[in-house]
Amino acid sequence: MRKKRPNEIRTKKKRLRGKWIALEILMICVGLALLTVAVLNAGWISTASPVPPPETTTESSTAATTTEEPTTTEPETTTQPPLDIDGLRDKKLVALTFDDSPQRTQTTRLLDFLKEQDVRVTFFMVGVNVKDAPEIVRRAAAEGHQVASHTYNHKDLTKLGPERLAQEIGDTAALIEELTGARPTAMRPPYGAQNAAVQAAAGTPLILWSIDPKDWSTRDADKSYSRVLANVRDGDIVLLHDLYRESVDAAERIIPALKEQGYTFVTVDQLLAARGGAKPGDVVFNRPRG
Repeated sequence: MRKKRPNEIRTKKKRLRGKWIALEILMICVGLALLTVAVLNAGWISTASPVPPPETTTESSTAATTTEEPTTTEPETTTQPPLDIDGLRDKKLVALTFDDSPQRTQTTRLLDFLKEQDVRVTFFMVGVNVKDAPEIVRRAAAEGHQVASHTYNHKDLTKLGPERLAQEIGDTAALIEELTGARPTAMRPPYGAQNAAVQAAAGTPLILWSIDPKDWSTRDADKSYSRVLANVRDGDIVLLHDLYRESVDAAERIIPALKEQGYTFVTVDQLLAARGGAKPGDVVFNRPRG
């Protein structure tokens, strides 16, 4: 057997080494190709032009709004119901007013009863509560009730500086206008607290009250009912609060009882229009025939 010469051995080693190098290069290329495919599939690199995110459509916006707020019929009325003044001049009038509205359960219950009785009242609404239950505000206005302002955060307005005072009044008015189509035409300062600065900033008459049965304090429907019936006179403005179940209980008894006594229920605006009107900044407690 012929022994291989050194030159032949070296040549064979070179050939083997070349094959191994070629194989290594091929494996590297295959590995790079596989890595590229994996990267593309993972979305780390895009070969296409960037695509902007889709714009929010009207349908999706509507769906979001519907989820947050129950669907309601948009009212065609404003915060001031039609004023049939001629039919009110010779009648015994009383204005029921409800502070701190709206409250989902009790205000809804009260609206149902008022609709059944065909009675209109005035709601003095607090901005933070309006923000929480806008559908109730729309419903109250649509059903002919007066939607008025009780400021945004129920603060004592006499203790606020000019900027904060204007904000408490203006923000509430703007929110009510947005929901009902008209700015409120009356404002009740929280706690009845008012002074010259509040009168100047109000932009509407300041509506206080002539009968306060203290329903907010006693939480007793019997006492509220008895106090109203014992003291009511023509032209009175009655203060109640639809935050409380007992207050709505009392209202459900007060209304039929006053109807039997010949009273006609009016909003504050109707009462003022029938009894001489009021200017912005005027402080109103009642409006008897005079």
